[in-house]
Amino acid sequence: MPDGPRGPRHVLKAGIIAIAQKSRAAILPVTFACSRAWRLKSWDRFTLPKPFSKTVALYGEPIFIPAEMDEAAFESKRQEIEQRMLELETEAEALFPQEHKL
Repeated sequence: MPDGPRGPRHVLKAGIIAIAQKSRAAILPVTFACSRAWRLKSWDRFTLPKPFSKTVALYGEPIFIPAEMDEAAFESKRQEIEQRMLELETEAEALFPQEHKL
């Protein structure tokens, strides 16, 4: 999740949208999950897969950003991307339910 270097966790920062606007590149939502992991006690709960754990990586459809948007449209697009990334994370974690019930 491009939630910035200080968070808060799972809140998409506007920078990725601004970069996509200027570069005309699509944003590709990507996430991963693993069957067994260490989770750091940091603000982002950084995940480090344990040896021999199973992992999965999921990605969604590319999201294209219009070159021109007013403030309301920009915020709407930010929320759309954030929501899609959260949905992908939930989908990935559901493949390893015993690990993510902690």
